[in-house]
Amino acid sequence: MRLTTALSLLLGLGGRIAFNKFVKLREPPTIEDHVLNGLCQGVALYYFLMEFPYLAFGVAFGVAARLIINFVLNQNATECACTLLGVALGVLFTDLLSQFVEDEGLAEAHRRARYEGSIVEELPRRRRIVQFRRASSVERERHHARRRREFIDSTPSSSTTSTNSWDALDWVDPTHSMTFLEREVAALRKKASVADSERRRFKEERKWAQSQGNQARASQMGWQVKRYAALMQSFHREADLRLLEGTR
Repeated sequence: MRLTTALSLLLGLGGRIAFNKFVKLREPPTIEDHVLNGLCQGVALYYFLMEFPYLAFGVAFGVAARLIINFVLNQNATECACTLLGVALGVLFTDLLSQFVEDEGLAEAHRRARYEGSIVEELPRRRRIVQFRRASSVERERHHARRRREFIDSTPSSSTTSTNSWDALDWVDPTHSMTFLEREVAALRKKASVADSERRRFKEERKWAQSQGNQARASQMGWQVKRYAALMQSFHREADLRLLEGTR
């Protein structure tokens, strides 16, 4: 069982409720107690939504049933409203707090991954109820990532002669002032530069994984470092060969 933000809040709120119930012995329960009970139920509901989705419906049903039973038995609309408000605030507050606490380390580790072509961008994002990030910006980044991968994975000929699929000339010759050979060499140099950027980024990712003790991730990043280093050298060699062929 992972110690998440929701679980920590749930334990803390549960302890406070137990303290109020068995130590303070407040009778009758106050509005504060009703809101606190609702907060605890909301945090519990959020925890099951995120960690055990297949049990979330049962928890939600239990919360709703408890509210209805209390209302029928006590006929206290204030208690029901305070508890319901606490549930809503518990879910919302836990979700927002989890984004700032749990996602901060991941965001710091993969901050550079936003730039195009990153393998980390393909990792599944943690589900959240409230998302601050706009869908349009996500789609924009995915589009740029696809273009970068297409650019670095394409063959030299397709990157310089076929421009309808992803506008390769925008990358190497936006003014269309180069000769065919110059465009080929420029495309290869550009690919080498992109591969070098990826190599350096994966190198930083490997260092971070090693510092976290994640050897499997570090090994994967090490393989990516070697892969992009080889790609960079290959593109530079190909560009040099094209230049030699052009001078003959």
